[in-house]
Amino acid sequence: MQHSLTQGPITKNILLFALPLMFGNLLQQMYNIADTWVVGRFLGADALAAVGSSSLSCSLRASPWCSTCWSIWG
Repeated sequence: MQHSLTQGPITKNILLFALPLMFGNLLQQMYNIADTWVVGRFLGADALAAVGSSSLSCSLRASPWCSTCWSIWG
């Protein structure tokens, strides 16, 4: 499906463009919350510190790929 961002209401077009990105970020945050809960509950404070320090770098590395995939196939 082709969708022109240059025609129609700007707010609607921007929201439709941004929804897949927001949904992907929401899923990533839910994964991080679940990961933090499991590691903190079963593996202890040291493992939780390692997850906390690495989750930001993983998210930063994954975000450009998710955006690229959505713009190509979305």
